[in-house]
Amino acid sequence: MIYSISGIVESLDDFLVVATSGGISFQIKASATLRRSAIIGSSLTVLCLLYPETYDLYGFFDVSEKKLFELLVSVSGVGPSTALKVLDGMPYADILSAIVQNKDEVLARCCGVSSRTASRIVVELRGKLHGLSFDYGASDVMNDAVSALQGLGYRHKDIAHVLSQPSVRGKTSEEIIKKALKLLSRP
Repeated sequence: MIYSISGIVESLDDFLVVATSGGISFQIKASATLRRSAIIGSSLTVLCLLYPETYDLYGFFDVSEKKLFELLVSVSGVGPSTALKVLDGMPYADILSAIVQNKDEVLARCCGVSSRTASRIVVELRGKLHGLSFDYGASDVMNDAVSALQGLGYRHKDIAHVLSQPSVRGKTSEEIIKKALKLLSRP
């Protein structure tokens, strides 16, 4: 079983390509968090999961993200592409908070999955999140910010990218929205 791959980042298109010192390059379907941290030409260690049905290699930023991916693909009807879409749609802590707080509508709206899939994720994973760390308090503030930004016409993909930035943190949704708008308005 492949646990991690260390090497030099060759490309960051639809996939992350990492070349190892042994002359082998790996094509990895990576989470958005991992893709943002990768720089072409620099070394990188990627936590991996080989999906058995398709032999596709998935890469993650950290162990928690990998565990959440594994939980998501354990939900009936959720494949690896949908699980990656959920991971890319919202910050990690907010996904966990939405599941624990039965907010399937938040998952559907922010992650771009159907309401039926979001409901299934909440129902099947609610009791399985033991051992995963997250902050419950951030969810309502972040959800308000996401709703406001979507109301202004921004795409959930752009919102998720901006809200995952460490510089876009705040105690109120107003603080988060102001910081996010500064980044979203850049060309």
